[in-house]
Amino acid sequence: MRTRREIEAELGQKKPDHVIHTTLKTEYATLNNVICKFYLPKKITDPVYLSFKPSAEGRAIGPLHEMKVQGEVENAGRLTTFHADHVYTLAQAQTHWVASNIVEHTLIAEAWDLEICHLFDPPGHLTSPITYAAFALSPSRLLEPSLMIERRYTGEVKVETNRVCTLSLANGPTLSFKKHFRYEDLPWGECLSFPELVAEFEEPVDTREFSKLVDELDDVLLLASLAERHSSVCLGWTTNRGEASHSRFFRRGIAVPKETKANTNQYMIHPIEFQEYLRKSYSSFVASPNKKGLRQAIQLILSAGDNTIEAGFLKLFIALETLVSWFKEKERLEPILETKEQWEQLRTALQHLLREHDSLKDSPTKRELVYQKLPELNRVAFGTAFRLCIESLANAGLNVSDLWPVVGHERGTPLADLRNKLSHGVLFTPPQISALIGAQMHLRWCVERMILALLGWPIEKSNVSREKLSCTYFDYHKLEESQGAFASR
Repeated sequence: MRTRREIEAELGQKKPDHVIHTTLKTEYATLNNVICKFYLPKKITDPVYLSFKPSAEGRAIGPLHEMKVQGEVENAGRLTTFHADHVYTLAQAQTHWVASNIVEHTLIAEAWDLEICHLFDPPGHLTSPITYAAFALSPSRLLEPSLMIERRYTGEVKVETNRVCTLSLANGPTLSFKKHFRYEDLPWGECLSFPELVAEFEEPVDTREFSKLVDELDDVLLLASLAERHSSVCLGWTTNRGEASHSRFFRRGIAVPKETKANTNQYMIHPIEFQEYLRKSYSSFVASPNKKGLRQAIQLILSAGDNTIEAGFLKLFIALETLVSWFKEKERLEPILETKEQWEQLRTALQHLLREHDSLKDSPTKRELVYQKLPELNRVAFGTAFRLCIESLANAGLNVSDLWPVVGHERGTPLADLRNKLSHGVLFTPPQISALIGAQMHLRWCVERMILALLGWPIEKSNVSREKLSCTYFDYHKLEESQGAFASR
């Protein structure tokens, strides 16, 4: 989290991209004719900052306020509109000029959904379809194209694209993943260039269907992120509606992934297989009745590495339980007794039996504690549901017998036991924390194999196959040693 002084220092060295009069709307008031400076990001992963100079009425707007901002400016017969529904103030400052008794009030805010639209034909903007769009994406090594860059002594730069990843959306156009280059002039006469990953299409699309395309692109990026084991998200887009308008939207209401160095050994899918994987997995995802569960499981896997060892392990287990819960729902395994009447009859009979039991008949308090556990009898045990889920995916090539067991004590302490101890606050010793790292790796591989099986991608063509794990990961061979750390507890 950046401090107020750091943000103020950065904006003080920047020239604003736009300065206009705007209208601010908060929950309590509307302020008109407020001067606003727009600082657009140099890189697509940077925040969108706004700086306001409100009148005395605006001094009541403090940090963490939510505002709506809108404004427009006309230049050479062209109307440009600015609009954001989610703007959050980050800092405020006051400068008091004693001699003239003037107080200058400044608000610094961040916009989560700023749209800047240049209207060449305002009536046509409302009716024309979108003819071109470029979605700005955070870095993804697997999605980016292969480029050959030739730099000559004259300053000329020649860029040739050798390979472009393409994908047809289920209900929309074909996306091409390309690189666009942006430039920044530096004060000492040099020019800084940097590439940005985009997904483009050049087909007519109804404006009313555009939000669905964004949702579909998010799913594509989620599957690509799974393959790379690093998140890539859509952070905005540029659209053209023929000759009617040109718009740019900055999407910041989501977590922006941190940039990492490329490491092909960490990928779940090898770059050679990626294009085929993306098409196959996306087709299976679109046809899946469990899109929400798959989304949640993948998102949990991707974010598990951002936490402590214990929190990351629990996140991965939640991902596993998400997949098992969907299986139970699909197979209608719960409740065991389908009707409420059947369960009530059984519960009444069990309560009568417990009241007459020698260990409980003289202790109402203990009986009540046992009664509170009775609803669990109408639910399938997690271990049973997990085994049935694994068996159902065997036809898709799923086999987890070489990994740390999730349930059952036949081969040492199962992962489910570690999950129960962590969630109930059991403290692990340092050797057990070290062993938990290996347990977390095995749990990740198990969940990744399950997802690949659900997506119809052969596990042997991935880096979580038995052969690849055996060649790549030392923790794969330390199973018995890691399990031994938990044998005494």
